[in-house]
Amino acid sequence: MNSDPELDAALAELADLSPIQRQQFAFALERLFRWLVIPKQGRNGTRNAAKGIGHRTIGLAWALSPDLFEDRPSLRALAKRFGVHPTQLSIHAARATRDFGLMNREQGYQRMKLRATAVKRVT
Repeated sequence: MNSDPELDAALAELADLSPIQRQQFAFALERLFRWLVIPKQGRNGTRNAAKGIGHRTIGLAWALSPDLFEDRPSLRALAKRFGVHPTQLSIHAARATRDFGLMNREQGYQRMKLRATAVKRVT
């Protein structure tokens, strides 16, 4: 099995944490996994659970850093790459942004672009 040096280094740093810091890290990790695997609203079925988990994972990863994906795609291009409607990823990227306080450069650029368009309409 190939080892990831960055992951190995990050895991080695965990050994230096105090017991309280380890508990805080475990709590944050648990919250992240709950966010990924438990739907937010009333969908009890498991038929499409794997798809939902995949969409949430992609949305969160893109909101965290589009650099995680080859060629740093826009969310629309990423949706096309995975064969899903852009709204399916956008919903989860927006929720990740709200729930975890994330905003990548692409989101900031799009937000500024929308504001500029709105100002032009008003004037």
